[in-house]
Amino acid sequence: MGGLLLAGCSGPGASDARAAPVGTESTTAEPTAGNGLSGSAGGAAPVTANFATPLPSGSAVEPEVALSKEDAEANTAYIDSFLAEQWQAGTKPSPLSAALPGDCVFFDWEYSSGPTQAALFPVPCTETHEGEVFGVVTHADQPYPSGRALGDEAIRWCAEFLEQHLEKLAPGHSFRPFSPTEADWKAGERNSVCLYSPPGLLSERSHFTN
Repeated sequence: MGGLLLAGCSGPGASDARAAPVGTESTTAEPTAGNGLSGSAGGAAPVTANFATPLPSGSAVEPEVALSKEDAEANTAYIDSFLAEQWQAGTKPSPLSAALPGDCVFFDWEYSSGPTQAALFPVPCTETHEGEVFGVVTHADQPYPSGRALGDEAIRWCAEFLEQHLEKLAPGHSFRPFSPTEADWKAGERNSVCLYSPPGLLSERSHFTN
């Protein structure tokens, strides 16, 4: 079974994402499905995290897929077309604070890397989607640290969670955090979301339940 592929951090200065394929609380608990957890690292301010539940072990797991150049270009074209349609139609993107574990979404990384709000567009999981929200990390209320610092904090929680469930996930998948920009933070946004992307062509099925 393949390991985790991290596609980088969101926020100002982030790399292009297209290039890479509630329960108990504890200050020491490891991230587990369905739990609302809290803790701190290295004296940092407390953070809480909530995660979706991976589908049962008996569910079919896609084999590892080597995405061809043509398929990768097809994915990018579909995503770009979907996002263009949303913006042209005047669709308002969903804020990070509205995202829930298990949501299926498209995400506009270029929009996020600017000074404006992060852009998520939720869609039904039975329809083509770019990825799934599997974790929501709520950061402590403090002066804006940086998009990189928030992404690193989300990575720590979400990577630990995925490591516990690799046997239920397709090898070759990737994940990355989508964190508040400074403008989001000033508007009161305190959530980062962790986005899971399966290997291969864009998915039309769920890999997590909320």
